[in-house]
This record gives sequence, C-alpha cells and structure tokens, in this order.
Amino acid sequence: MVVCAEEVKRAAERFRGQIHRTPVISCESIDKLAGCKVLMKCEHLQKTGSFKARGALNAVQKLKDEGKVQGVVSYPHQILFFYIVLLF
Repeated sequence: MVVCAEEVKRAAERFRGQIHRTPVISCESIDKLAGCKVLMKCEHLQKTGSFKARGALNAVQKLKDEGKVQGVVSYPHQILFFYIVLLF
C-alpha cells in the first residue's frame, strides 16, 4: 500500500489534539552502521506505548467521516478503547 503525503496530512488533521506529537530522532552510531541517515519516530512515547492509537484513530475517524460506522468495539487494549471513545 502506497501512502501519499496528502493522505498523511489528512490523517494528522483527523486526530490533532487527541494524541501526542512524538519526536523523530537519529543516532550517529546507527547512521554509521547503516551507511545512511536513519530517522526513528518515537511512537513508544504515546500514552498507549505504541503507534496503535494513531492508526486506529485514523481508521475509525475516516469511517465515521464517511458515515460508515456508528460505534466501535475495542478489545483487549483498554487505553486504545479510551482514545476511540473520544471520537463518539
């Protein structure tokens, strides 16, 4: 699946203020090992400890915007559930 920059911008707008902006960092020693600049997105700093909230919120909000969903059941990740509840 190829994602264009416009889709990323639209997704960011969908959940602005609902999740943390996480930093992008680099590490000189990893860059040397890889032979190029390696950028790492620190999604582990989200309240859920992963990127899952970002993806789930985007998917559910997109369906909601299109009128294709009226509610969501989330199991077993309780923290993710609370993020999704924010949408309804």
